[in-house]
Amino acid sequence: MTGEAKLKIFADQCVPDSAARTFEKAGHETQFLRMAIAVRTPDPIVAAVAMANRAILLSVDNDFLQIARGAGFSKSKAKKLHLIKISCRPARAAERLEAAMSFIENEWALFLRGGMPRLFIEVSDGFVKSNR
Repeated sequence: MTGEAKLKIFADQCVPDSAARTFEKAGHETQFLRMAIAVRTPDPIVAAVAMANRAILLSVDNDFLQIARGAGFSKSKAKKLHLIKISCRPARAAERLEAAMSFIENEWALFLRGGMPRLFIEVSDGFVKSNR
């Protein structure tokens, strides 16, 4: 873990436990959706809970930013949803997140210093990218 600050992760129900636990192993706080709210809670509420808890949503869903907008979030509020999107095969998610951890931590540090409006990272089988 970088010296900046811990990440606070809110793991969506579709995220493999091993992937979410990768953040715990790196010293970050991880909360599982199923421990906080009902499983199968509609995505707009999941997004709202993550935002209310100032957490980074960890999900495999493609459409959380669109869902936030469709749920009545203003454009500026929807853009405040921190998201780490897993686009790789579920069996490789923990491995890919572990490999990307220092990048994720550095992007979070950049956000905390005011260098970007939100954290939005996509982790796939072939790349890791930040959508600034």
